[in-house]
Amino acid sequence: MKRGPSAIREVTCISWGNAQDAKTWSNIPHFLVSSLTAHGLVVNTVDLSKNQFLFEKVGNLVNKILSRIMKQYIFFDYSRTILFDLIVNRKLKKVAKEFNTTDLFICLSFSYSMKEFTDTKVVMLCDWTIEYAIKTFSHRSPFWFEKHAINRQNYLMGDADFVITLFPDVKRYYQEKFDRIRYIGNVVNSPVIASDAVEGLIKSKFMCNKILFIGKESYLNGLIPLMESIEIINNLVPIRLDVIGMKEKLKKKKSNNIIFHGYLDKSNTQQESKYYALVSEAKVIVNVTPEWAGFSSMIECMYYGTPVIVTKYKNFVDTFGDPIPFGFYCNNEVPNIVQSIIKILEMNYETYHGLANSAHVATSEFSWQSYVKKLLNMLE
Repeated sequence: MKRGPSAIREVTCISWGNAQDAKTWSNIPHFLVSSLTAHGLVVNTVDLSKNQFLFEKVGNLVNKILSRIMKQYIFFDYSRTILFDLIVNRKLKKVAKEFNTTDLFICLSFSYSMKEFTDTKVVMLCDWTIEYAIKTFSHRSPFWFEKHAINRQNYLMGDADFVITLFPDVKRYYQEKFDRIRYIGNVVNSPVIASDAVEGLIKSKFMCNKILFIGKESYLNGLIPLMESIEIINNLVPIRLDVIGMKEKLKKKKSNNIIFHGYLDKSNTQQESKYYALVSEAKVIVNVTPEWAGFSSMIECMYYGTPVIVTKYKNFVDTFGDPIPFGFYCNNEVPNIVQSIIKILEMNYETYHGLANSAHVATSEFSWQSYVKKLLNMLE
């Protein structure tokens, strides 16, 4: 195995959840650990969530109650409390002693950091902060009970050696405040596939009239108009919508052409196979949820040669530009969704192949091997 930069031989990755479990933060810890190991590094993993189940459940319940009372999503749960800080810091202090030979600590969150307990280099890697999410997605000022977590995250990020975000707009938001914040690209949380395999996928996708949607219930503003659009299109041409991440109870009426598969756990071999079968068969993935449209699942499908119909939101445009050569930007109005889907259904193979292949090419550099190489080079 090729060894990483000589100054870094041992890395300790700290996550909330088991790094080997595909359910932990969209499988990011698992792929990070595997890729660091492939670079010849010794990798230790730490799961901070052990023995925290009860606290986490109570915190989630409080979040649901507050969100219902305030009639909007509240960014407050167990991980944003003083109790969380106290318990996690006690664990991190032990981690510093146990892994005192490590050359690098990677904290997979903006809510905790090793920097208070070690002189070893510390990297914080995550998607976005609570402050960014509140201002960008909720378009409001923080409530008083959210401010502790915001202040804590800002303090920890200011103290870290490097802060790495997965999105360019988050870097732009913080770059004046933290000169050590970096954006080195994004990643596809999927195994590497060969180019000839993608060609085969594109051919089979072209022959299918299956539309794919991936998202949990927070994406209902994108799913509901899509379901209405599918019913309209189905009167013109047979079409099927596969929904991953939500349950069938959301359907208002019985429909044989809208299939809900619920959450598919990639740590379960059978469910993982079903997930990738649906991705491999989809002619197009659609998510027109305003503000945020499932970036990670979208780029994973693109990697598998799937054209997209997606909301024109900032981080997607910053990453891929406008217009996009692999699909269409679209809002969540039914007539526009119908028009965009029909455009793809009516394409000949050459035109469709151009979109599908462009989707794969646009994400082909988003491999974990490439990402880890850039990460280690940055830390030299």
